[in-house]
Amino acid sequence: MRYALYFTPPAGHGLTLSASRWIGRNAFTGADLEQPAVEGFSSGSLAALTADPRRYGFHATLKAPFHLAEGQSEADLVSEIVDFVSETERFDIPEVVIGRLGSFFALVPSAECEELQSFAGEVVRRFERFRAPLSSADIARRKPEALTSEERQNLVQWGYPYVFDTFRFHMTLTGQVPPELAPGMATALETYFAEHSRRPLAISGLALFREPARGENFSIHSLFPLGEQPAERPRDMTTELLLSNARIVLEDEIVHGSVLVRDGTIADISQSTSGKGEDMEGDYLIPGLVELHTDHLEAHYSPRPGVRWLKTAAIQAHDAQIVTSGITTVFDCLRMGSDEDGGFEKGEMRAMADAIADAVREDRLRADHLIHLRCEVSTDNVLEHFAEFENDPQVRLVSLMDHAPGQRQFQTMEQYTLYYKTKRGLSDEAFVAFCKRQQDLSARYAKPHRDAIAASCAARGIAVASHDDATLEHVEEAIGYGIRLAEFPTSFDAARASHGAGMSVLMGAPNIVRGKSHSGNIAARDLASMGVLDVLSSDYVPLSLMHAPFILADELEEISLPKAIAMVSATPARTVGLDDRGRIATGLRADLVRVRRESGVPVIRSVWRQGRRVA
Repeated sequence: MRYALYFTPPAGHGLTLSASRWIGRNAFTGADLEQPAVEGFSSGSLAALTADPRRYGFHATLKAPFHLAEGQSEADLVSEIVDFVSETERFDIPEVVIGRLGSFFALVPSAECEELQSFAGEVVRRFERFRAPLSSADIARRKPEALTSEERQNLVQWGYPYVFDTFRFHMTLTGQVPPELAPGMATALETYFAEHSRRPLAISGLALFREPARGENFSIHSLFPLGEQPAERPRDMTTELLLSNARIVLEDEIVHGSVLVRDGTIADISQSTSGKGEDMEGDYLIPGLVELHTDHLEAHYSPRPGVRWLKTAAIQAHDAQIVTSGITTVFDCLRMGSDEDGGFEKGEMRAMADAIADAVREDRLRADHLIHLRCEVSTDNVLEHFAEFENDPQVRLVSLMDHAPGQRQFQTMEQYTLYYKTKRGLSDEAFVAFCKRQQDLSARYAKPHRDAIAASCAARGIAVASHDDATLEHVEEAIGYGIRLAEFPTSFDAARASHGAGMSVLMGAPNIVRGKSHSGNIAARDLASMGVLDVLSSDYVPLSLMHAPFILADELEEISLPKAIAMVSATPARTVGLDDRGRIATGLRADLVRVRRESGVPVIRSVWRQGRRVA
């Protein structure tokens, strides 16, 4: 066993998720990931060029891999790390950029950071007593003949050539790249990491990595937050949780057994019903739900027209309702673009996103919160609002909406009249004028705004959703934009075509519970019976996301409970590139929900996020 002390951002950090996908493996979960499509590089060539960082996991080296010195144990090492992090405050690298070090590429500071150099040097010195001396073979692997005299001295004395004055912080993204491929690789990296490059990077923790045997993959043993006192046991330290005697809903079957959780990750699934651990009493154990489209936060922030509630209070109230509905990952919808029918002022949603980020950083939320920008493309200021989120790593999904009358959600004026005229209390004359203004705005802005936002998302690797597609032309347009998710198609033809084109078709869980659409469009149950429903969203009722899959499994013979649960967990997670969650499988996040059927109704008993009970 070898150990290493590295820096890596937390497991749910946008940079961690993006970089893990780039190199093809998540060091927190150990899961292999599908790498992105990169222009100019085949999947095989990208895999070959990222083989080295894939083995080590996304990280920056502080104390290079070492065997434990005689008389030292893993427990001793962990104890020393706990003391060290309690004495060390977190800090920021002012700016990181894509850089080239020799023949490989990495994320590096744009300028020397004195605080970073001091931190790295202290890690080297503080933990030296835990390192066994290098063997002759270890030294030979480092090719000492190619090192400077100072680097050779460092190698012998400290186990690594690049420490103190020769240390250069870098988070490796490739192995050696041939000179002829370097320009293309530089362009690809700048594009893929645009939302993380040229931004500050918080040095917020110290990670202990382990290599079980020479040549095997490194994985994360624990992540220790800087600034935590020893009495405040770091969340990511080694902990175990055994949930036994459960009906475990896997992706394609239900098994009666136990789930072992270690360090926030699912370590083992067995069909043993041993009395050890926490007895689930035969209840269902399902994956934590993944919610892609909920505007429920808006209801807390603006509970009445013209009323704005305290952002922090609104976010925490929203989070409490989300997590007690069994949702462990939520995409909070923020509307981009305002018009006379509604919306928010410039800067208002940016401030909301900042408040969410503050709450996450201060550990005040129980669910994992990401952002879904709902872009009303027919408004004149949607691009202005969207630009405020240009480099925000929280943004993982963008939808393209146009609610003008006579198309998409409101294909008939009868629907629009029922929904808006009554809602706004307009006279006939005023309503006709209102409709004309909405249609004119759509004709002028929808296409160019849709083009611009889709292009920006493609360049940044952000998933894009179409919204309320009604015709085959709408679906063809979505295919052209490379869209992954079709939200709320309003016709059977559009739903079938979207599903057939490889898009995940999303419908509202309230539609399933109620048996019909609130706006008079197609019923989600019909799409489910046709085999073209992939994802469910709670939309405006969080708890509906738990009720709907059980209703589908009860009422449709062709849909099993595992298949229905996948619609609210595995499939939405995959659709937006969250490959570390959504299923009960070894190596994935331990996001879990205990559910009991009472009079046929699913009742949530407990919720865990990354092995930590949150409800």
